[in-house]
Parts: sequence; structure tokens; C-alpha cells
Amino acid sequence: LFGRMNWKDQFLTGFNYSQLIWLILGLMVGVGSIANDNGTNALLVYLSKPCRKIDYLIGKWMGIFVPLVVGMSVSTGFFYLYGILNFRDYGFLSQDPWLGLRLIGMLLGAAVFQTSLILGVSSLFNKGRMAGAALSAAYFLMTFFSFLMFVAWAVSQEGKRGRPNAPLSSTAEKLYYCSFDGLQIGWAKIVLGTDGSPPFGAGRDVPQIPAPPALLIVLPMIAVSLLGVLVAWKRVRAVEVVK
Repeated sequence: LFGRMNWKDQFLTGFNYSQLIWLILGLMVGVGSIANDNGTNALLVYLSKPCRKIDYLIGKWMGIFVPLVVGMSVSTGFFYLYGILNFRDYGFLSQDPWLGLRLIGMLLGAAVFQTSLILGVSSLFNKGRMAGAALSAAYFLMTFFSFLMFVAWAVSQEGKRGRPNAPLSSTAEKLYYCSFDGLQIGWAKIVLGTDGSPPFGAGRDVPQIPAPPALLIVLPMIAVSLLGVLVAWKRVRAVEVVK
């Protein structure tokens, strides 16, 4: 079992399965960061102090980013250290000497994306629970769409007379990543350099949706992140403070 294990695929599987946990953590630590300040007019109090609007925004962004990246790093780092101590003889380090740096890049990119998205959504509302409901609804609707694309892709692999349906397969592959969840999974596949495999090396011949082209993931992630920060900045900048 351990001899046929692809270790970075196990990290990809863990990252995939933990998407809901990161969403919940983001909702807990960040969805009310600006929304609650809007609702209580606390933003006026903060900005009346020696606190610039950019300082406020950076502080809120870091207040979400740090807990997210720490939460992601604890579980990933624990498994990585456990692998170094126990699975060196099974290729844990030799399969990919750069695995540690790849994991850091995977987590940092995902945390930046989620932080910027949460901050932007939070700034649009006056109550944290409303911002959380809106973000959760968008997340689950888009994740359901990705699931439908996965089903379409799986069906396309059978095709007629056992031949893959190439047009349907190609379209479903790309649309599968058109969600918050899908973008982060695509990012993880690109950074780790793998298409993934079933958990723990079981059923290695089971086909997996291949990693997407880098631009298909990187550009939307940058766009969503910038949009979230810009929306938050415009909302904060619009506040008029009388000193």
C-alpha cells in the first residue's frame, strides 16, 4: 500500500476534503469583520482615531488571513512532519523534494483568495450573519454546479461503445473549476503538479479530472481577489468622518 502511494496526491485529497472546513473557519473569523462595523457605525469611531482607512483595511485583511493560513498549516504541517518521520522509506521525500515548498505555495494562495473574497462580501452588508448567508449560498450553489460538471465529465468518459466523448469531456473539465471550491482545487493541482488519484492509492486506474491550464485558474483567482479588496476599499473609502 505505502509503496504505491503518491504522496502529493494525498495532500491534494486532504485539501479537497477540507474545503468546507476552511469555509466555516473563514465565516467564523472574517465574515463579520466589516459588516458588523457597518451595522454598529464602529467604523466611524475607528476612523476618527489616528487610523487611516488603508490601515483599517489592511488590519481587517490580516485579521482574516492569519487565522486562515494558520488553520490550514496546522493539519497540513502535521501530516508532512508525520510523513517525514515515518514514510521516508516509501518515497515520501524522494518522490518530490520540493513538496514542502509546493504545500506552502498552495496554502498561501488559497488563503489569499479566501481572505479577499470574504473581506469583499463582508463590506457589502451591515450584519455579519447576512454576509455569511450570502457567501454560503453562493459557495454551495457553485459547488453544486461543479458537482454536476463532474458527473457530466464522468459520463463523457464512457461515451458510445466505451469511447470518451471528447467535446463533452473538454467542456466539463473546464467548467468543473468554475466555482470557489473548484478554483482552489485547480490551484492545488497546478502547484502540486498532479491530476490527483483516489485516496490512499486505491484504484489507481480510476480516471481523475486533469489539472486545468494555469491561466484558467490563476487569472480568475487574481480577478476575484482584486475585486474583493477593491469592493472593500470603495466601501471603506466612502465613509465620511467628521473630526
